[in-house]
Amino acid sequence: MSLQIILVLLALSGAGGILLGYVLRWLIALGQRGSLELEIKQKMLTAQERAAKIIADAEYGAKVIESERLAPIEEREERVNKTEERLVKREGLLDERQQDLDQKDEDIRARELEAARLTRVVALVPFGVELDHVHQHAARHPVAA
Repeated sequence: MSLQIILVLLALSGAGGILLGYVLRWLIALGQRGSLELEIKQKMLTAQERAAKIIADAEYGAKVIESERLAPIEEREERVNKTEERLVKREGLLDERQQDLDQKDEDIRARELEAARLTRVVALVPFGVELDHVHQHAARHPVAA
């Protein structure tokens, strides 16, 4: 019997060891599973933070590039505006000059017409204008004959 008892105790201790090993393996697996979940969550948070940082850096870089790209355009627009203002001033001055020239042209035409009209008038030397009998002077307003 001692051999049977030893074999039974040996079988029971083997079964108990297997059961204890299974329980311990199950507890270790649960602990590792929890730590794996935590590690995965930590990696996800780290990845999200890095992604957010990369996006923020990319947005900043895009803004910098956009501002650098737009700066020459703004300078060109400013130069175009200044040139346009100068051209408007020149156009105003040219309009004034043209008006002055048109006025002078009208004045010259009026003088030419008056000169043409006056060339038909002949000045006569007053013959027979007599002296004033009172003071012995020529008459003040001789009448053309």
